[in-house]
Amino acid sequence: MRLYLAEFWNEMYGKEEFIYSTKPNRFFKEQLDKLKPRTILLPAKEEGRNAIYVASKRCEVPAFSIREQAKKKPF
Repeated sequence: MRLYLAEFWNEMYGKEEFIYSTKPNRFFKEQLDKLKPRTILLPAKEEGRNAIYVASKRCEVPAFSIREQAKKKPF
């Protein structure tokens, strides 16, 4: 099962288009705008849309993903 999920997500993220768009998740954005943190950790950042939004707010954003294809996206 685990191997199947890894293959599934690598296939999904291997496509040229972005799966969830390049805009941040609406709920995530609303909450971040209320909190205004200086640093936020984003594990499983996948294609990076939320990490890019955090960085645009001049916030430090350590982020990572285990999905090889997601890390290759040109954001």
